Amino acid sequence: VHVINDGPALDPRSLEMLTQRFAQGDAAQSGHGLGLSIVDRLMKQSGGALTILSPASGRRDGFEAILTLP
Repeated sequence: VHVINDGPALDPRSLEMLTQRFAQGDAAQSGHGLGLSIVDRLMKQSGGALTILSPASGRRDGFEAILTLP
């Protein structure tokens, strides 16, 4: 499963932090910074994996979350 959004590419340091609770790539956005940490935990517990890319595959911008199911 690939989820891709538009927007500026994130720097490598921001990408590393996104699976930590309460972390947000852009503090100006709404939300609490829990979504990707929950997804990461669920994927690990089920034997799957979450991979985060920015820029998105084949693009110069965007963000891509790849869920690899067991």
